[in-house]
Amino acid sequence: TVNVGQTATFNVVASGTAPLTYQWQKNTVNISGATSASYTTAAVVAEDNGALFRCIVTNSVGSVTSAAATLSVNAGPSITTPPANLTVNVGQTATFNVVASGTAPLTYQWQKNTVAISGATSASYTTAAVVAGDNGALFRCIITNSVGSITSAAATLSVNVVSLPTLAAGSTTGLRNQSINIPITFDPITVGGSYSGLQFELNFDQSRLTYISATTGSAATAAGKSVNATQVARQGKVVFFIFGFNNNLIGQGVVANVNFTVNSSAAAGNTPLTFTNALASYSGRPNTTLSTTPGTVTVEVANT
Repeated sequence: TVNVGQTATFNVVASGTAPLTYQWQKNTVNISGATSASYTTAAVVAEDNGALFRCIVTNSVGSVTSAAATLSVNAGPSITTPPANLTVNVGQTATFNVVASGTAPLTYQWQKNTVAISGATSASYTTAAVVAGDNGALFRCIITNSVGSITSAAATLSVNVVSLPTLAAGSTTGLRNQSINIPITFDPITVGGSYSGLQFELNFDQSRLTYISATTGSAATAAGKSVNATQVARQGKVVFFIFGFNNNLIGQGVVANVNFTVNSSAAAGNTPLTFTNALASYSGRPNTTLSTTPGTVTVEVANT
């Protein structure tokens, strides 16, 4: 057994009436010039693995053929298919693969930007959920066996920074005891932009505002949706569901109008309107978390 690039020497010991002559064969074919009791190959290649070598020994009485010896060649690793460039969105994972050949066992070590990745020791490597900072990162694999090692070409990871769909509350100014309206606007600014339902919680300061009602906005109406809004008992929180018995997509625009009254004892100044648990949905797909923009009600006290 030898490695690729090495030589192999075969020997035969024979007896009989001299002179004895020798002829070595490879896979039953005579080897030119191989006419001594010892034969040394040229530098072997991977294709020589499994070749059979034997020697025919002859004298004036006759000839005899030796049993065949098998040449085993250890091949260093070579890469059949290098890892390919990948493009994913922020929050997704990326899986890199390499296909290599060579004498087993082969071991693998993936690197990111030339630094070894802990535990990434198979022919496939899946990243954690990627972030924007991973854009342009280079991934390569070092494959090793008993003969040596080889490093694959590096694959580039491209990361798309995808904007999330956005829910925004409007802002306004109100006097004590005055009714005010706050529009809730939806913008499906994501790849595909395909959402047929919304749900969210709108939070407000009960010491300054009293929730009255909510009506369906024009964008929701156009999609055949309606608003179901319920205030959580004794809390400054209104739970909204915007839905319809269809898969029509909700476009950009006002999806709800929320009516408040400014309390008679409301302190002057700004009070925020914030969102929690804001999700967009489409039948058969996981919900998508919405990006949210809070609104503000500025309470003014009338001059007396």
